[in-house]
Amino acid sequence: MFIKPEGYDLVRDKTNGKTMLSDDRLIAIYNIGRRCRELDGDFAELGCCNGGVSFLLSSLIKPSHKLYAFDSFEGLPKPSKEDMESNKEGEFRSNYDEVVKYLSCNKVVVHKGWIEDTLIDIKDCTFSLIHIDLDLYASTKFSINFLWDKMVSNGYMIFDDYSFTGYTHGVKKAVDEFFGDLFRYNHYFMHPQLGVMKP
Repeated sequence: MFIKPEGYDLVRDKTNGKTMLSDDRLIAIYNIGRRCRELDGDFAELGCCNGGVSFLLSSLIKPSHKLYAFDSFEGLPKPSKEDMESNKEGEFRSNYDEVVKYLSCNKVVVHKGWIEDTLIDIKDCTFSLIHIDLDLYASTKFSINFLWDKMVSNGYMIFDDYSFTGYTHGVKKAVDEFFGDLFRYNHYFMHPQLGVMKP
């Protein structure tokens, strides 16, 4: 669906060991990022873990824009009843200091803490691209509700875990509850990733 654009391999090489995303999903994000950088608005990644996708996105944004990267750096919070038993509290723990060092440039701002506590830091920002990789229902639902109105027209909200069968049921539930019929929106699906364009 997405072709590998010029410059991708060079950036991808610098993310080795820093992301668990497959090449097809990273290529999709890279292509959408190239499109969204032409819009007004910053980029954000919620659930940056070791920083690989944030690094890829930061390579695309204009000098006048920023990338806001969020993570608890304590792994997943306690799953809710909407999530699957395979979601484990504390899974995907990462090292804050290592991620800050890896993403050290003036275009990236790293936020440490739970999403429900830290998104308030960007309440006055607008966004052209938001990548959400939170794995769980409650944090995903909170993030959509908080950020959708802060997105510019033609920007994209991307959900990495929309359709991982047996693992991220809560993410799909949160997305479907908010958007309803996805065919009302321009969107793309690159299993298990979903991107929804803001009208």
